[in-house]
Amino acid sequence: TGASDTGTLVDANVAAIGDTIRYQIDSQIPEYPADATDLYYVITDEMSAGLNYAGIESIKIGTTDIGGSCTVTNPVGENAKRVEIKVDNSILVANGGATITVILKAELNSNAQVGSNGNPNSVDLEYTNNWDTKEKHKTPKDTVITYTGELKIKKVDQDNQETLLGGAEFAIYGPREDKKAADNPEALENGEITKNGKTYYYYQTITTSSEDATKGTATIAGLDAGTYYAKETKAPDGCTLLADQIYFRQENGTIILTDEDGNALQTENAMWSLSSSDGSNVLTIKNNKIYNLPSAGGPG
Repeated sequence: TGASDTGTLVDANVAAIGDTIRYQIDSQIPEYPADATDLYYVITDEMSAGLNYAGIESIKIGTTDIGGSCTVTNPVGENAKRVEIKVDNSILVANGGATITVILKAELNSNAQVGSNGNPNSVDLEYTNNWDTKEKHKTPKDTVITYTGELKIKKVDQDNQETLLGGAEFAIYGPREDKKAADNPEALENGEITKNGKTYYYYQTITTSSEDATKGTATIAGLDAGTYYAKETKAPDGCTLLADQIYFRQENGTIILTDEDGNALQTENAMWSLSSSDGSNVLTIKNNKIYNLPSAGGPG
């Protein structure tokens, strides 16, 4: 099994929530006698909770479509993540040694596991390996993993990092034009901005929570691979805005802090730091307070 969106098969890929992923399944037909009957040949694909079945694109031997000679059991009910493809006896006896290629599609949904855990899609083949005794054999599962990214921002007071700050707004910009928002709060031309010759598209604004259970945190999930940046557009009450944008890159579910050119940072920034645990990436950002200076030059 391999995932393929660019024509190259891979054992792991990265996608955004809402993307459709194409999986290619290759399996070889054994050599059967022309008079063999009641042959069993079933390809079973099982998707994890973060994937929704989106149909069979094609079932072929070479350039010949054999979909009409196969029975596809679409996933429903308790087996909503399980697809079975049964190949007819006539195809098996006429094509010994040939390879069947299935292109199956699935959509990455909002239940997707973010971070390094990933979203597996597994396939196995059960087939008649002794046509006389009708004995069957099942292959080990072959698994492809689709990753998607998540970034959680946590705002803290610079002087006391145990104090969490709600009400901070961050505009998130990313690499994919098809994911940009229809509207943007900063009136960017065409909803995009160029930094160092690279175009970023406005995705959304996230706001750190003021609720006790989630105070000081805001999350953007379902990020595809590529370089992003976050810009603070509103500071918490009594705090100053961050002067700089924060650049980061998503690779196989892991967030990496970078410079403007997309190079991984070698030293930690004084105002923010990144930590990872249980597949999650948390960017902790400190806020400077606005201090009131004593007045001078008063009467008398």
